Order: sequence, then C-alpha cells, then structure tokens
Amino acid sequence: MKVTIYKFIIFNIILISFAFWSAYQIQKYVTNKHNKKQRGFIYWFNQGTITPKGIFVSLIFGTVFGFLDNFFMWMGLDKMMKFIPGGILTKGAWGNTYSDFIGATIGASIASIASNLLDIDSSPPIWANALGITMGCIIGMYVGGIVTGKN
Repeated sequence: MKVTIYKFIIFNIILISFAFWSAYQIQKYVTNKHNKKQRGFIYWFNQGTITPKGIFVSLIFGTVFGFLDNFFMWMGLDKMMKFIPGGILTKGAWGNTYSDFIGATIGASIASIASNLLDIDSSPPIWANALGITMGCIIGMYVGGIVTGKN
C-alpha cells in the first residue's frame, strides 16, 4: 500500500514539474520568436511582479473556484446521482464536469469583479491560483458534507 501511494505522489510531482517546464519553455520560445526581453522562471511563475492586490485576486479566483467545484460536485452528485447513467466513475466524471463549469464561470466572474474594483490588469501568479483552488476545494468538501449530512 505504501509503495503505491509513493509511486502516485512521485508520478504527480513529475507530471506537475513537466507541465511547468513545458509552459515555461513555450513562453521562452514565443518570447524569443517575437524578439522580446527574456525573463527567468521565477518571473514566469509569478506572472510578473508580485503585488498584494494581485495575490488577493488570485486567491479569490482560486478559493471561489475550488469551493464551488467541490461544493457543487457534492450537491450535484447528491441530487442527480439517480439521473446520471453509468457506473460510479462515470457519475463522478459527470459531477466533476458540472462542478468545474460552475466553479470556473462564477470564480472567473468574481475574480474579474475584484480585479476591476482593485484596478489590477496583470496576470495572476500561477502558484496563488493553485493555492486558492486547493484551499477552496477543502472548504467546499467540508461544507458539502455538512449541508448534505453525508461523507
């Protein structure tokens, strides 16, 4: 059992590292192609200069997205399970699709509102979105359990 979870964790670390590396390499290629100033990995990872407002908006998007994603997956599956065809994994995938749609549209809308109200026009730091989504997912999972009384 322990070996399986360690392999799973290592696989995810490799997958995430490859995604970051690939995205940064493409950014370098495109920057070079357009004769723009080359920036380092940290600059790319932060999507420019870090500001408290920028981090706040990123955390707002991520937290709202993550919360709604897990909360509506919980609620959607609880209310729609009997109407979705297929096995448990298919039902879970449909529930995830539904909740991703809700989370992404409402989360992006709220982040847009916050960005406009705080007068921010920069791209959010990648890590802040990921942190916010993780926090929101955990909160949404617990709230979904409390609301439905299920685990």
